Formats: sequence, structure tokens, C-alpha cells
Amino acid sequence: MNNTELVFKRASLYSNMEVGSDKLKVRILPDMVNDPPEDLPILPMFDKTQVIHGVAEEDTGDPNLSTLLWVLVTDDNLGGFVFSEANVDSYIYDSMDQATWPYKIYRDHIQRMNLNINCFNYEELRVNCSNQTHFMQFCKAGIYEKYGVKTSITLDISNIRTGERWWMNSSGSCLYFGQRKIMTRVGSPDHQFSTITQQPNDITIKAKNITLDAEHLCLGHHGMHLPGMQGLIPDTGVGGMSIVPLMDITV
Repeated sequence: MNNTELVFKRASLYSNMEVGSDKLKVRILPDMVNDPPEDLPILPMFDKTQVIHGVAEEDTGDPNLSTLLWVLVTDDNLGGFVFSEANVDSYIYDSMDQATWPYKIYRDHIQRMNLNINCFNYEELRVNCSNQTHFMQFCKAGIYEKYGVKTSITLDISNIRTGERWWMNSSGSCLYFGQRKIMTRVGSPDHQFSTITQQPNDITIKAKNITLDAEHLCLGHHGMHLPGMQGLIPDTGVGGMSIVPLMDITV
């Protein structure tokens, strides 16, 4: 492609290709709307540090549900690069929902999770990653589960002023990374869940069951061992219960 002019064109994703290739097979719009799959170009990323995967026509059978892309290609569409995903609002597809990210829904979700809500201000937030559009496309294609995992929404948001960050998905699991608090939650507050909250002077673990698996467990630095009883049923005869130090647990 030496000395060949590249032009911006719109494309829809046909195939994510196979393991070992970061290239994408794309359908140039509107030039290749009716072209067979074997004639579609396979393009590498413009930015070698980026890998884009999305909802593919090869999986759904419907090009209107495919992830939309900006591509830089030659006039004959035979060579070029995938530049980025495209803003859905720049296309006209009657079957696609045109919607912004649901700030109020996620704000309420974060509040229910007992995460810091003070800095979740719309004018200071940056959406680093959201698969909301992909989620809707998969659901419209009837793909609600694949490889044993449900189709779900995920959101990665950061506050551009304070540096705080929130990761969450629609299952209820989330991670909050703040200046003086880090919190992880697995599960939904409406159902069974576990949390770990870390602050400068306190760590709180909450779960229905907590398992510690270690060859040596240290619960303090007083130079003592935790006492225990021998056997499943303690001996409570004349001598009372048999108490022995647990050498692998120190307090």
C-alpha cells in the first residue's frame, strides 16, 4: 500500500477471526452489503496495542446486529486497517436502540452497594468501557448464554478529578477503588453476596462462609497459640476437657 491513499469508511464486523490473529473480517458499508463472506477483507488493527472484538455477523446471522467500526481502507477496499469502534449514533439502523449510558441506573446501583457515591458526579465521570451496545445486540440475536456464562452488562467508570474508579456488572458484583477505601463485592445485595472492605485502619470481611487455608495462620503478634480440643467429642470426665495448643495458629 505504498503511496496509496487511505480513506475513512464505515464497516460492520463479520468475524472476530481465530485465536492467534488480531485481525477482523469486516463488511465495508455500503460497498459490500451484498458481498459473500469469502470476498470480505481481513484487516489488522491501526493501533498495534489495541484488540477489538465485538458482536459478529458470523455468530448472529444478522448484519444489523453487528458491531460497527471505522476503518481506513484503500479505494478498492482490499487493504487497510481497523481504526476503532464506531458511535452507533452515526448510523441509521431502525432495529437498533440509540441510547446514552444510563447514569441514574448505575448511580442507584452503586448506592445500593454501599459504595462511595459522593464523587459519582456525571460531569466528572469518564466511561472507560461499557458493553451495553454489545449486550443489546447479543440479546436481540437470542444469545443469552454462551460457553456456560450468561450475557451481561459491564461498566468501568472513573472520576477524572479524584481518580476514584468503579467496576461493576449486572450480576451485582463490583469493585470500588477510592483514595481511602477499596471494596469488592461478589453477588447481589438482593441475594447472597460476600464483601471485603479495606480502609487505612480497618479491614472488614463479610460472607455466609469464610475459609482460611494456610499451613500457618497468624491472628496476632502476642506470641501465643490458639487453644483447641482433641477429638470430635471433648473428654469431660474427672479431668475435664483436654485442651492443647494449636501450633499452626498463633495469636
